[in-house]
This record gives sequence, structure tokens and C-alpha cells, in this order.
Amino acid sequence: MRNTDPRLTEAGQINDALQKDPAVRIAEDEHIYHDAIRQFANTVAGRAPSVGGSQIIMLAGPTASGKTTTAHILRDMLAHRGVGAVTISLDDFYLRPDCMPVPEDGKPDFESVHALDLPLLNACFMELLEKGETQLPQFDFQAAARADQRTRVQLRTGDVAIVEGIHALNPLIVDPLPADNLLKLYISVASDLQDDRGNILLSGRELRLVRRILRDYIYRNSTPANTLDMWPGVVAGEEKHLAPYTDDADYRINTFHAYEPAIFRDRVLELLETVPKENPLYGQVRRLQAGLAPMRSLFWELVPDNSVLREFIPDRAGL
Repeated sequence: MRNTDPRLTEAGQINDALQKDPAVRIAEDEHIYHDAIRQFANTVAGRAPSVGGSQIIMLAGPTASGKTTTAHILRDMLAHRGVGAVTISLDDFYLRPDCMPVPEDGKPDFESVHALDLPLLNACFMELLEKGETQLPQFDFQAAARADQRTRVQLRTGDVAIVEGIHALNPLIVDPLPADNLLKLYISVASDLQDDRGNILLSGRELRLVRRILRDYIYRNSTPANTLDMWPGVVAGEEKHLAPYTDDADYRINTFHAYEPAIFRDRVLELLETVPKENPLYGQVRRLQAGLAPMRSLFWELVPDNSVLREFIPDRAGL
């Protein structure tokens, strides 16, 4: 089948497009991403759910896919179609660390679906559909505990709740919900950066690692070495807790932007220089360096405010 995806994935072609007119390339990439969300919003707005007349969208994706931005853009697009929407994070349903499942190694398994308060989660979602409102918990990650106060959420007839999190497709969460009121959306970086011979310079997973390194450093005070140390566990968690259910999604969105390696290039290459050569994942460091090095570089200021890439670079005040 002929590839009709308009995304550029070949490094040389991306560099040529950015040299010719970066604004055009950026606009094209952003249009592709936003148009995919727009099509999904049209699907949501055209449905007629049964129970309570409201819908729940389960939005799942691996780390650094852009779940938060996608949820917010979808919410705004639905509003333009006269559909009210609220966003809910599954992270707020985390159990306290002392209540987490503990596997054989004795360390709490934060990646497991059982790290969430499933009975409370299911009760809140059903109450939201049947009664049009519920009280959602709030998890305070700094205190590693659930906050005392709850957040009241209301849905009018025809409104939508957008629930985002890595476990949003897990049967333990979605199966109790009425199918007529449910849509499942999966997002990820589904394209690879290639050279002119089709060899992969950076896989979609490695592009997410690039995003994660930068986001962790800017917003979570985490070094690249620390992000690399956690990465094998993150990937293992995705393979165990997310990958088995991705085929259950009703709709998929690829959040890859052809110009993103150019935006991340200079700062990530600089950060990777701080990783000690004795780091067990230093081979991965060298691969990231080799994949980013051939790319042209772009200033962060060129990234639009409503781009998914804004999750991974400093906000406007910090530029």
C-alpha cells in the first residue's frame, strides 16, 4: 500500500524543509496532529450515548506521548462543537505508597494498574455517568498522599469526561463502563526518524526518551542520568501494562512532529554530555547523540503555544 501519511520522517528531507522555510514545515506538522484530534472530536460529537447521555473518553499512551496536551486540545475542540468536556487524570487515583502492590523484589510497583484505587475509580466514573456528578480525589505527589479535599465534577447531558493515563485502556477500568458511553483513544510517537537509506536514526520510543530527558530536566529537577536509569523500568511497565490493550483502542493518533528533533537537538545533546561514560546505558546515549547530530537546530520560540511539544520545553517565561 502506498504511504499517504504526509509526515516527513527522513532526516535529510526534514533538514531541507527547515532550511527552505521552517514556518511552513512547522505549520504542516501541527496541522497533521491537530487535524487528527479534530477528526476524533467530530466522531465524539456525532455519537448518541445511552446511560445519562454523557460519554467517557479513555485516552491512553506511553510516557512522553503528549497525553495532557492532547486531552486539553480535544476538550477545546469539543467546546467549539457545543460539547462540554472535563479532563480527569488517573494519577489522582493513586494509592498511598504503603498501600501499593509489592512484587517479589520488595519495591512498590508504581507502574501497575493495582497502584490505583480501582474500587473508588470505578465508583466515581459510574456515578458521573448515572448522576451527572461525582467527587474526584486529588493526589498530592509532593506529600505522596491523597489530599483531604476532593474536586466536584459535573457533566450535563451530552457532556464528555476525558480520562487520561497509561492505564486508561486497561479492562479493569473500562470493562465496568457501558460500551455505548465509552470511546478509547490511544496516542504515541508512531514514526521513526530515518536516514536516506531507510535506516532508523531514532525510533519512536527513542524520540519519546529524548522528550522525557528534556521534560524531566526542566520540570522535574531530574538529571539525564537519572532518567536513563529509570527508562528500562518505564519501558517494561509499558510493555506489561499498556501494550496488551492498545489494539482495543477505537482511534489512534500519532504525536510525532517532523521538526521536533531540530527543536530538541542542541539542548539534549548538551544534557547527554553530562552522563558518565560508565553509565550502564551509555550505549543508548551514543545512539541518541548519533541520531540528533545530523539534524538542523531550531529555536524553541518557533514552537506554537498549542503544540504538544510545549510539554517538553520551557514555558514562554522560561525561554
